Formats: sequence, structure tokens, C-alpha cells
Amino acid sequence: MKLFKGALTHSKAYQESFVPDPDFLIRLITDYRSHQAIIRESAGEHFKNFENHIRGKHRLSPITMRAMSKKLGVELDEITEWSHGKKDGPLLPDLLNIFSLIESLPFRFTTHMLDKGVLCPCCKNNILNDRDEFWTKQSVAFNEPEYEFAERILRATIGASFFWILLGRLTGGTTDWPDVYSLAHRCKYPIAHWLSGIQTSYRVNSLAELAVKMQAMDSPECHVPYERLKKWSSGMDLLPVSVAKALSQASGHYYGHWISFFLARTLTFTIDFLVAAALGAEPKRQIIQEIVENRFVGLGQNLRIAMSK
Repeated sequence: MKLFKGALTHSKAYQESFVPDPDFLIRLITDYRSHQAIIRESAGEHFKNFENHIRGKHRLSPITMRAMSKKLGVELDEITEWSHGKKDGPLLPDLLNIFSLIESLPFRFTTHMLDKGVLCPCCKNNILNDRDEFWTKQSVAFNEPEYEFAERILRATIGASFFWILLGRLTGGTTDWPDVYSLAHRCKYPIAHWLSGIQTSYRVNSLAELAVKMQAMDSPECHVPYERLKKWSSGMDLLPVSVAKALSQASGHYYGHWISFFLARTLTFTIDFLVAAALGAEPKRQIIQEIVENRFVGLGQNLRIAMSK
């Protein structure tokens, strides 16, 4: 994988139930490679003390505990409760569980909704049960574990898209399915589509003009040259979450851009993953993105059919 290097290994990515490794989810939706990296940055010089406390290796003095609590910005009683005494495994399992819910809830919603029987009037087949038929008919071949994993990520993404649209309708927003589908359109990378939306909010006509606006922003994360924006837009590099957040906050449409960024980032991951997972010679990105776009739109249409029944 080119953009998400180190995000997956075969042993981490695929379990029998095809549940993504929680650290993979952290890599997907943050700028960190693991939950331990988040803790390491937050704890700073107290990281080793924190690890020893959590794993029950040493009993820390009250002075050290108070200093560690202050550094982390967490109440002392709460840090005390985090201690689990396990020598191996995740440092903070509850943190990983939170990230798992972010993926599993929309995935389960989509899968539950598609677990209905809607028969085709012609062939009498269940039109919602089209996963294997879709993936095995593509011009690029994948092993079943790989396309099942991609399918899971796309189902989670389309489920999250539905909740976003629903929230928008309840709050007077205008986001609809064409807006979601456009993020996957094969004409350019998903992040490039997202940046086009950012340009609209900032009332600029090009990435060059957006770069000028970003240089004048208060957020230091946004002080990047035009060349860096072009790399993010063309899929040569991964747009950091911190930059996307700063751009979204200053856009006047924070929630819309913030949520659509993660949808675009997840679509980018799926494309990156399938390019690496394809059997035979590495396919062009445009071919894989066309497959992802078709499946993403197809899942959205299936979900809408299921919702109408």
C-alpha cells in the first residue's frame, strides 16, 4: 500500500469474522499509527511510568501519579481505574473499543438492512444479495478475503453516509446521495473531490488560490505550499487529519466538511488497499476506483431499496 503504509498486514487485517484490527482503524481516522502512539504523545516523558502503572509492573509514588495525571489532563481516580495488570495486549482496550464502534455500528446497520429479501421480478433472485456476484465479475480479480474486507469497509462507509444525510435532513441541511456518491467518482481521487468542496466554501477557483488563503489562516497546520496541496489532491500523499480539521473548522460548514473528509479518506483507503490486493500485475488506480465507485453507489442504491420496504 502506498498511502497507508503499515496500516495492514495479512495477519492483522483478516480474522475469520473479518473484523478490522482496531489499530488499523486508528491509522485510518487519525494521524497516528496506533493507539499506543496517541498515548505516547499525550504522556510525553511519563509514558513509561504510565505503561508500568497500566500493566501493573510497578507501584508508582503518589507524586509521580499526580504529575502523570496533570500531564495527561485526566483525573487521578480515572487513571487508577485504567490499570488492568495485563502484561501483553492493548495498553488501553477501552480506547480501542471506542474506535471499533465507529466502524462496526454503520457496518452492522448496513448489513442488517441489506439482509432482506427483495426479489428481482425477472430472475427472482434477491437483488440485495449481490456481493459475490459483483466482486467476481470485475475485470480485476481478488481473493475472497480481500474483497470481503473491502466490502466491509464500503458497507461501513455507506452506513455512515446514510446517518450523515439523515442528520442533515433533521437539521435543515441539503446533503443528499449525489453529494456522497460524487466523492467516489473516478475522474479524480476522493480527496481531490473533498478539496473541491473546500474551495467552494472558501470561494476560490483553484488549489493555488486555496493555498494563498491557507497561508493567511491562524492554524499553523494550514501553512503549506501549493505543491503540497497538489500532492494531496493527486493521491501522491495523504492529507493529514489535522489539516482537514483546521480547514473544516474555518470553512463555515464544519460538520459537513469534517464528515465528508472521513468518507473520502475511507474511500481512498479502499482504493489503495485494492490496488495492492489485486491478483496479477498492479492495475491502474482509475480501474480500481471505477470498481470502488460502482460498488459504493450500488450499496447506496441497495440501502435505499431496503429502506423503502
